[in-house]
This record gives sequence, structure tokens and C-alpha cells, in this order.
Amino acid sequence: MRAVRFDEYGDYDVLKVVDVAEPEAGPDEVLVRLAASAVNPFDNTCRRGWVAAVQPGMIQGNEGAGVVGFNIYFQPPEAFGDAWATVLPLLADGRVKPVVARTFPLEDAAEATRYLIEDRPFGKVVLTI
Repeated sequence: MRAVRFDEYGDYDVLKVVDVAEPEAGPDEVLVRLAASAVNPFDNTCRRGWVAAVQPGMIQGNEGAGVVGFNIYFQPPEAFGDAWATVLPLLADGRVKPVVARTFPLEDAAEATRYLIEDRPFGKVVLTI
């Protein structure tokens, strides 16, 4: 899986897009398949080294939205179709309106984070793969 991580404390330029092992749930844990994740001010505080308990190597994005124990790739093909059949009418009818402020390629995650912090946009910032 791909992630944005810092291997040393510093400014936005220490953020790197890296491949990491897919996590596995341990005893009394659940695995959440994230559909979206955000880098927030706490992540920036950690990246700068202002939280002693957080060492370099932390994956950024401590907030996210997803589904517990669900992996679309391991579902029957109709599950994907069923999900879209539920969501698309909501989008088409205007009942769901995602607000996207700006889109960046994943390789520009540091610039996207800078944009979030410095410009404080209304709407989501999307990283594309």
C-alpha cells in the first residue's frame, strides 16, 4: 500500500510517498479499509518533532473514513456494482455534493499539505494516484 510518511523531523519537504506493508489486525483490533484520509494540524505538529512520543517513520493522516473489515478487492464483483448503484443516484440527484477545493497528484503530497495549512481552503484536498 502507498502512504505519506516522514523519516526525519522537518517542514513539508520531509514528507515522502512510500510503499509500506499492508497492515493486519491483531487480537482485539479491527482493520479499517480507508476510503479517504486527511493530514491535519496534529500530523504537522508531529512531523515538526513537537510531540516527543511520535518518532520519525510515522505515516501521516491520523483521521480517515472507511469501512471496518471491508476490502472491495476481496468482494464478489456484484458488491462493487451494488455500492455504485447506491451512491450514484445520490450524486445524480444532488443529495450528495462533495466539495473539492483542489486536486494534487500523490507525488505532490507535501505541496497539498502546505496548501491545506497555509491557504485553509473550504472543501477537501484530493490526492490522485
